[in-house]
Amino acid sequence: MEDMEDLLNIIKVCWPKFTISKQDLLYPTQELVVRFYNNFIEDYNEKVTYLTGVPVITDFNVIDCEPEQQLFIQLSRLLGEIDGLKFTLADIYRPLPVRTKNFFKICIHLVVFTENLQNETDELSRNVFQMKQDVTNLSAEQQTLLSEINDNAENKAELEENINLLKLHYVTTKDSFKEIKVLKAVRQKAFLEKKNLLENCKCELQNGEHELHYLENKEKDLLEQKITENEHQNILHTLNAMKNEFDTLNVDDDDIGSGLIYENQVLQHTKDLIRLLDNCDFTVLTQIKKLIQKEDEFKILLNTVDKLTSTRLNPNKLERIKTEEKLVVVKQQLADLQNEFKNIKDSYEISLNTFLQDYQKFKDYIEDESNTNCNAILCYKKNIEELKERCNELKKAFATQYIRVSSVEKKVLDEFQETLLRFKQMEE
Repeated sequence: MEDMEDLLNIIKVCWPKFTISKQDLLYPTQELVVRFYNNFIEDYNEKVTYLTGVPVITDFNVIDCEPEQQLFIQLSRLLGEIDGLKFTLADIYRPLPVRTKNFFKICIHLVVFTENLQNETDELSRNVFQMKQDVTNLSAEQQTLLSEINDNAENKAELEENINLLKLHYVTTKDSFKEIKVLKAVRQKAFLEKKNLLENCKCELQNGEHELHYLENKEKDLLEQKITENEHQNILHTLNAMKNEFDTLNVDDDDIGSGLIYENQVLQHTKDLIRLLDNCDFTVLTQIKKLIQKEDEFKILLNTVDKLTSTRLNPNKLERIKTEEKLVVVKQQLADLQNEFKNIKDSYEISLNTFLQDYQKFKDYIEDESNTNCNAILCYKKNIEELKERCNELKKAFATQYIRVSSVEKKVLDEFQETLLRFKQMEE
């Protein structure tokens, strides 16, 4: 009974519109089996035609053949003899419960089998279609990735070219910087030489000023000096020397004879005074008082002393004049050197500042460009690596899907071949 209930449930599942009861299975009639088998042939043919494109059961169109006989011919080729159970006309005209139930089971089994096969085929078809769609999408994505890889390769080549140009520009700038450093060293050397010359001039100027100051002090001392006892003795010796010189000049020059005679008189008078001074005790103060009393004689002596002093000071004055002229020249040279040094220093500082500014700007520009290019290269390399990994993953996925699709297609084709072979065997 349970077997009969299961059969009824399966029939209702396969053909919801087909009416059958347990009583019909217990007492089958010709009308029931004809209706069942016709429904079976229609449904089975529809499913097989959907799967293979060719119906497995065809109409024979036998002349003067009853529908029951035509139904028998159609079913006998399909059912034939299964496990010793052979389909006969009696199963249509006089159906027995057990045989009818068994043939119904066979028919339902064929319907369920073809329906399952149809479902599997639909599922495989959907999978194949989806896989083909995935393959198409993967191919399009692969082309996109290849295009991106080519673009990245072109960008990489362009960046490498820019890097080479920047490196060349950097080398050129580095050489220029070395040349400027050499020029700077040369100018620095010239600057040091002129600085040393300026220091020497300053030292020479200081020495000249010191010498001038010394001469001025010496001249001041000479002008302000007072006659002492020792100086008085020196004056006497000088007067004697002058007397001898005047005596010599008296022989050589007659025009100044009168002057020499006068001078000799003065000298003689002075000599007499000195002799008188030698014969008496005196002090400088007493002698000065006596000289004041004898104003005329002292004036003559004073004039003589002035001449002698002038004669002694002339070389010093000449030396002072020469020193002053030399100092003027040295001061002028020093001023010229200071001006030249200032001009060179200003020009050098301007050139150096300009160069340092240009070099710093260029250095910043090179660093910015280098950082930008390095970042772009790293980004491109990273994108290329990601694209390569993604492409490899897509290739692997494509290969896996292709193998899967191929295996599924092979399986479907094999099942189709087996089904067709079975159908052909059934028809035979």
